[in-house]
Amino acid sequence: MTNTPMKPNFAKRYVVRFAIGMASYTVLLIAALVLANLVPDGPPRVLLGALPIPAVLFVAWAAVQFSREADELARRQLTDSLAIGFWVGSALVASYGLLDSFGAPTLSWLWAFATYMMCWAVGSFIVSLRYR
Repeated sequence: MTNTPMKPNFAKRYVVRFAIGMASYTVLLIAALVLANLVPDGPPRVLLGALPIPAVLFVAWAAVQFSREADELARRQLTDSLAIGFWVGSALVASYGLLDSFGAPTLSWLWAFATYMMCWAVGSFIVSLRYR
């Protein structure tokens, strides 16, 4: 195993990258929604839904870079918060899937994504309390 130098500004770089990605996502999503009202139903309109995807991928890349650049403690906290978010989110999404099978209203897949992100945020808060 090789030693790599610690990069102390990893958190600052992540915040900048994340902000750029989310700002881009917001602009591209609004553009897609506005343009979708001008385009009739069909493949071109569906393609407009893909307009924000590069920004989503950029945010994912920023998270991966954070994990790679972080020190050991920050990496551990990230892993712990992701684990909490994944397992709690999976329980919630699977539970609602069962309810859906028995007549609950069907929700968009975006709700599953939002559920996982919210669970990750809660997991991050719990982990931050643990490492105070």
